[in-house]
Amino acid sequence: MLARVHLLIRNDCRLCDKVERQLSALQDEESVFQLHIINVEKVDALPFGIQAAITPSVWINSNLWSTGEIDSRSFIEKISGLY
Repeated sequence: MLARVHLLIRNDCRLCDKVERQLSALQDEESVFQLHIINVEKVDALPFGIQAAITPSVWINSNLWSTGEIDSRSFIEKISGLY
């Protein structure tokens, strides 16, 4: 079973772009999660249980995992430990 990862981003957010690149590269390498990128400025509603307060924010299986920058190693450890 793959983990569901939601990345919440905004327009004109350099840090959002950086985290999106990191997670996309990790998804290509690891294939243990499904990445869903959501631009909070372009959607009417967010998936159930997900709130947009800070961007970028990373949600794993509808639980907030991180806001701002991410550490790739910590992310993979978190994802790997789920299953």
